[in-house]
Amino acid sequence: MHFAPSRGIVANRKEGNSISERIFLYGPPSSAADLRMYCLPYAGKGASLYRQWWEGSDQRIEFVPVQLPGRENRFRDSLVHDMHELVDSLAADLAPHTDRPYALFGYCMGAGVAFELAYKLSDLTGNRAQHLVVAGGSPPHRLQAVPSAQPRTDEELMTELRGLGGTPQEVLDDERLLSFALPVLRADWRVVDGYGYQPRPALDIPITVLGSTDDPGLPTDELQHWEHHTHAGTKVHVFPGDHFFVDRCREEVRSLLVSELTVDTNASRAALHDLDAADETTCSS
Repeated sequence: MHFAPSRGIVANRKEGNSISERIFLYGPPSSAADLRMYCLPYAGKGASLYRQWWEGSDQRIEFVPVQLPGRENRFRDSLVHDMHELVDSLAADLAPHTDRPYALFGYCMGAGVAFELAYKLSDLTGNRAQHLVVAGGSPPHRLQAVPSAQPRTDEELMTELRGLGGTPQEVLDDERLLSFALPVLRADWRVVDGYGYQPRPALDIPITVLGSTDDPGLPTDELQHWEHHTHAGTKVHVFPGDHFFVDRCREEVRSLLVSELTVDTNASRAALHDLDAADETTCSS
């Protein structure tokens, strides 16, 4: 059963929509799925990265791409350069949509954002995520903040892009495209550079960790260190390829997520049944 909004929703959006509405590129989450999975992109990318997953949403899992400021339909919004400011903003907009069972997925920079959101949303709403999935992201306690670092120059950004792989040469050679992409990328990497992990109690939700065989910035033996951040168990899956393995193995990753989270959706159905019963009791009283 598919229930994703029609493609016309994006085209029909008005510039005057509130930021809390613009955070959802393809419309607000549906109430039909057993579990919502909020998806955060990697540095420099927008929510459209997950369009195919959103289109494949069904009764079990709805993939909800989350739009960060300064890109795509939020291109007029100011870019954010600080992790905690970014997480606070996203949490405020997502909080009203945590009334149904939800999970968090983050890719590279998005992994750190999703990790911090897991704490923030739980503190803000009392509704904790049922699952955290991180892809291509270093365990937070293994990162070191460099808050005094100068913003990276265009040349430094280009060097890093080439080193990571995955960016087509025609994009790297297109000055017009780069004039839009580099400011977003620079802001996102300042978010990453300035992030300092603050020790706290481990999460009580399972963490699924995705990595790749040839990621130059994240050796596979680092992936298991995510286990330090949960009491509920960690699973590690390694895909072939470089840092952009999710782009290249999009359907395989999606299928894995559906398989991993099916157990969560069974628990979600029970929770939703209890929630609906409570709603009916309230309405009939």
